[in-house]
Amino acid sequence: SNEASLPEVMVRTKAGNIRIMTFSAVKIELKGKEYIITTAVDMTERKLLEKTLLENEHYLEQAQSIAKLGHWKLGTDTKVVSGSDQFFSIFDLTPQEATLEEFANVVHPDDREYDLYHINKGIEEGTPWDIIHRLLLKNGTKKVVHAKGLPKIDKTGKVIEIVGTIQDITESTIAEKDLRKS
Repeated sequence: SNEASLPEVMVRTKAGNIRIMTFSAVKIELKGKEYIITTAVDMTERKLLEKTLLENEHYLEQAQSIAKLGHWKLGTDTKVVSGSDQFFSIFDLTPQEATLEEFANVVHPDDREYDLYHINKGIEEGTPWDIIHRLLLKNGTKKVVHAKGLPKIDKTGKVIEIVGTIQDITESTIAEKDLRKS
């Protein structure tokens, strides 16, 4: 091959700063003569941004775990749901089970119609929602959740996806009931 490249290399500048660089070279022939063209790309800013992004993702995951808060996205055409680890943990489902139908099956039977009414209104009319309802997990565990959905609408007015949050408020709901009793 007429091309060569080096992996990322740390280089010290004349000013003493460390930069992360990539280098590549290619051999070409022009009018019977061979030339080597080299390029150097300073990757320092990109690497710092990648590091910051990874740190922020880590802190977001920690914050969601502490708050028992998950985020999700629903594709309105596919009815496929994607979301954070905490989102799946709240519903006790796996990403492989990520369909609207599977999530609806975990909603408490007495609250399912109420929940689906808001989701369908979001899909059909672009109406956001902010509701509290119960879950009944496959293992029998009962939870109370605070669910919010915000439809994303394209230029034609069609709802293309819905993004939202779900927060497990079971403990605070129990604590509130206990306070009322005392």
